Amino acid sequence: MTNPNSTAQQTVRTALSNLVADWGGLSAAIRDGWATYALNVPKTNPLGDPIFLSGQQWYLACNVARVRAAMTQVDTAPTVYSEAILSPVTIAPDAAAATFDVAFDNTDQWANENTGALIVQVSRQMNASRNFFKGPFRFAAKTLGSTITPPTSPATLTNPFAETYTAGNRVYARARAVLADGRISAVQIVTGLAA
Repeated sequence: MTNPNSTAQQTVRTALSNLVADWGGLSAAIRDGWATYALNVPKTNPLGDPIFLSGQQWYLACNVARVRAAMTQVDTAPTVYSEAILSPVTIAPDAAAATFDVAFDNTDQWANENTGALIVQVSRQMNASRNFFKGPFRFAAKTLGSTITPPTSPATLTNPFAETYTAGNRVYARARAVLADGRISAVQIVTGLAA
């Protein structure tokens, strides 16, 4: 079913709707800031060509992830013209438990900011022979950064599907870093076998 209208879908749709309304209430100077960010931070399409999002598209992209993770949205545009950097992450589902470990580099910028975070979504477990997964993913958890004590890697997160993993089954995770200034990283999709 393409559109089951699940609770997770409704949450994202509500976040998008609210953020679009918030965009309309921003001052012209703030919207111009997002337009400037957009002109300086191209994305890459599947063919490797640069594409430019609008200021509103960047505002939505940067804030939907934050709102979905119950973090405060950032209205002011970033003044550093780059995406956030996320070092490679790995996932290790724990067989016979409803948890998985996510290993990350705690020297990344997100891990050393009080309002930075690593946001992780996961798939349901599946046959180990499945070597590609595009979605859907479900929000699992966020790991918050700290200027005093960065989080310890790996972080043990709870399976949002509330099911224990079966040894040998495959799980996919979708990870993204968010920074205090609102910037987000490119998405990483990683996989691991339950052991």
